[in-house]
Amino acid sequence: FCKARRKLKPALFASLLSKVCALLGERGDHWLRWRGRRIYAVDGMRHNTQRAAALTQAFGVPSGSHCPQMLVSALFDVVGKFPCAATIAPNASCERQELLKLLDHLKAGDVLVLDRGYPSFEVIQALRFRGIEFVMRVPKSHSFEAIDVFQEGGHDDCRMIIKPSPQAARAGVQPLDLRMVRIDVSVDDPWILLTSLPRSEVTRFVMGQTYHLRWEIEELYKTMKSDYFTQRQFHAKSAEGVEQEVRSQLLMV
Repeated sequence: FCKARRKLKPALFASLLSKVCALLGERGDHWLRWRGRRIYAVDGMRHNTQRAAALTQAFGVPSGSHCPQMLVSALFDVVGKFPCAATIAPNASCERQELLKLLDHLKAGDVLVLDRGYPSFEVIQALRFRGIEFVMRVPKSHSFEAIDVFQEGGHDDCRMIIKPSPQAARAGVQPLDLRMVRIDVSVDDPWILLTSLPRSEVTRFVMGQTYHLRWEIEELYKTMKSDYFTQRQFHAKSAEGVEQEVRSQLLMV
């Protein structure tokens, strides 16, 4: 069985997942939408693997850990509640760079919902270039200068200018005019959301609902890490074998 498995390339499972998602899109386009748009989330999840030299070389071992660890980044349809695509990378990989690899699976007009780990000028610029709308939660500090201006002004919904780095500005990169929204989910920790969606289409209340849909990808990862679903570990001791198992799990979901 193990020898036979080696003949199956992980790309087969990635292709099957794309075909299943395309079929679902064709048959269920009328219900796979939120206020007329397709809504997706991307997030990263780190998985421990078996202790094996090949996996250590492929994925790396985090400091203080005893097992190799990989980063799985999934593109997830939060309305249909199913994964559409994924990247599998070494543990030390950048989640933002893995996100950029998934953008080919989206179309202009789709909405991408992202958590606080993803906002960067590069990511926003790539989304705008492709016509992909977005709702992303941004950190309240150590991020864009516009966020400090937004908070100091006591705003809850206004247009803000996001500036590129000085080096990028000197190279001719233009600032981005975006909408910033404050959602008071709690007194101590309000959401600050950066979006390309106009106020005429999405109110502040609906913006909060849209971001909340991102929770569905957390449910996916909870399922994929559960003892019942994973039987506590991946069995393969090669990078290709582990990728087979991850992609077949996504296909099963």
